[in-house]
Amino acid sequence: LDPKKEDYRKLCAPIQIVARSRSGEGDGRNWGILVKFKDFDHQEKLWNIPRASFATDAGSDVFKGLLDRGLDISSHRETKRKLLEYLQDYQTPKRIALAYKTGWFKNSFVFPESVAGKDENVMYYSESPSLTKLGAQGDLESWKSNVSRYCRGNALALFAVSAALSAPLVELVGYESMGFHFFGDSSWGKSTLLNVACSVYGEPEKYKCTFRATDNALESLAAAHSDMLLALDEINQVDSRIIGDIIYMLGNGQGKHRANDRGQARESQHRWKLTYLTNGEKTLEQYLTEGGKKVTGGMEMRFLGIRATFHDSESERKHKGVFENIHDFVGGAELSNHLKRQMQNNYGTAFPSFINLL
Repeated sequence: LDPKKEDYRKLCAPIQIVARSRSGEGDGRNWGILVKFKDFDHQEKLWNIPRASFATDAGSDVFKGLLDRGLDISSHRETKRKLLEYLQDYQTPKRIALAYKTGWFKNSFVFPESVAGKDENVMYYSESPSLTKLGAQGDLESWKSNVSRYCRGNALALFAVSAALSAPLVELVGYESMGFHFFGDSSWGKSTLLNVACSVYGEPEKYKCTFRATDNALESLAAAHSDMLLALDEINQVDSRIIGDIIYMLGNGQGKHRANDRGQARESQHRWKLTYLTNGEKTLEQYLTEGGKKVTGGMEMRFLGIRATFHDSESERKHKGVFENIHDFVGGAELSNHLKRQMQNNYGTAFPSFINLL
């Protein structure tokens, strides 16, 4: 309010202070202000402003951040000061802990869009799109009827789904991250095993990841899939000279130390607990030999190879592939095609249901 003119002057478009935030690590540090507003395209933006930013260059970083995210701000000379005063002085009793990755948080499980469990004052926060492509189509009963029922009598398919559901248990039981590699000829149907496992979490073609990434990118992928399945398609896409390093990294459950971009004073380090599945035509030993490396005991403990068929005869392998029981289909290829079609409309419902029961 301008007391001389007795009228109001617009400072900016509506901006809502959602809560005072702090890191979810329980150390009482990294306080911030969680704000919500709409940009020029009316898209809702959620931004956690570190309180430390107000002390940097007279709060210029805060002001720049609001401008950069599309808040409509007046050009009046007093706008910056008044807006910063409002944000810093606003009193709210609401508190929220921010989880910077999905997965277990105390007694709750944090999803990108929701939280399962008793900790109501926690939420997942990231301004970047989640690397975990969770999604759901259909309902749990339709997934059971059209996808998982074909695991009956098929040990490898049953194992793939079981491995997918084991991922959130790794942290709870104190195990290390585990990796399993389906190997064998391309005609057997190894991709089907991976896709069935992925259907527990989301649309298989979107959920599964590729090995064509740098070690830093794989760290980010592993952290984003903590307490969930990490499905890495076609191990032959990675340089055979560094496969061993990747196995140790994934098994150890942590990446390199690096400075983070969340306004925290300390360094951050990617961490994860998970189960991961891969596939390829060769065994780990064959890939390592191509890169001039040898398999070590540590690798064998962290990464188990599974031959993707139980059939000894060539005719049976061609006929049934990864399956033992082809149900009412002509062959394994027809069953794989049927599953591929069904998984386009039935996916992603088993995992949240499992977590809620857990």
